[in-house]
Amino acid sequence: MFILAGLIIVAVIIAIPFTFYWIPTKLGYPKTGKILGAVVGLSFTVILFRWYFEDELFTKNEAAEFLKEQNIELHDDFEIVSNWSSSGIGEYHHLFTLKITLKDKAKIVNEIRTSDNFTPGLQEERSSYIDLDRNDYNTGPKELLNYETKDAFIRELFRSRGKGFAPEWKKIKIDKIKDELHFSEIDD
Repeated sequence: MFILAGLIIVAVIIAIPFTFYWIPTKLGYPKTGKILGAVVGLSFTVILFRWYFEDELFTKNEAAEFLKEQNIELHDDFEIVSNWSSSGIGEYHHLFTLKITLKDKAKIVNEIRTSDNFTPGLQEERSSYIDLDRNDYNTGPKELLNYETKDAFIRELFRSRGKGFAPEWKKIKIDKIKDELHFSEIDD
């Protein structure tokens, strides 16, 4: 079944650029057909390449943009240790780990500790996303939680996007032992 689905996808990918070539050629515009076929074929190739190698092409600038959304900015150079994303119908998961400097780590920990809603000394992670009593996933306000567990300092962002759309949940976790920042995003 998987092979059949793959063959159908390949056939569609070949058929669309060919159609953009064939129709103008049959109407008497062969040069236009070649240009359209090449542009559409190249566009499909670039889109598929970008989609297939999305995790390998993840950049430091993209990581910084994800962090900036939660008011966290890294001033020193950092290293992308790992990056993984997965998407399916109606869901998206993205996880990455950064190796950061002690200076940036101390700055972020201080920002979390000095936030208005900081909760120290929790035994385990809490989550606005996993709270089973929530009835406002689609209409609730944006929440930014800041807390400490025995292993990490955590900042969570929860934002509903309206009825019919999955809420957005992003977590930044600063490891207490290692100089690592862990980011996770779930859109279900």
